[in-house]
Formats: sequence, C-alpha cells, structure tokens
Amino acid sequence: KKGLQPLDLQRGTISNATSGSFTLTDASNTAQTWAVSPATKVRERMGKAGNPASGSIVDGETAIVIGVTTDGTLTARRVIVMPDSQPAT
Repeated sequence: KKGLQPLDLQRGTISNATSGSFTLTDASNTAQTWAVSPATKVRERMGKAGNPASGSIVDGETAIVIGVTTDGTLTARRVIVMPDSQPAT
C-alpha cells in the first residue's frame, strides 16, 4: 500500500467517452481527461455501482468524478452520474 494519497475531484459534462477514458468539462470551462481502469466504479444517482465502468459513461451527461493522479495521469475511481436536470413537462 502507498499510504495516504490525495484525491482529485471534478464536476462537469462528459465528452469524448471511450472504453479507456473520457473528458470532463466543468463550469469554468476547464477540461480534464480521466482514464478509466478496472477499479473504476460508476454510479447512476440512486443506483448500484457497476463494473466495467466504460459502459455507463455517456457523452452529454453531468457527473462528479473522484480519482487520483499517478505519473501525471488522472484516473477515475468513482463516477457519479447525476440525474437529468431538464424540467418535467
């Protein structure tokens, strides 16, 4: 084990989602590319975690990502996909 490891956190909109990575752009227009690993868990808001993660990460969704930086690479550990924020009709 490595001991304490700082966590990275970002909330934004998903784009460029592939099986190995995705880009998250936050409200300040900062875009960061996150790697997806076998340890990445994706949670639909109020749902159960699923694995593999890449199947649930979809362009255009809003998400909160928690992960770590190793050798300059951001790796997502948890992706929480937020519910649709469009008003009900």
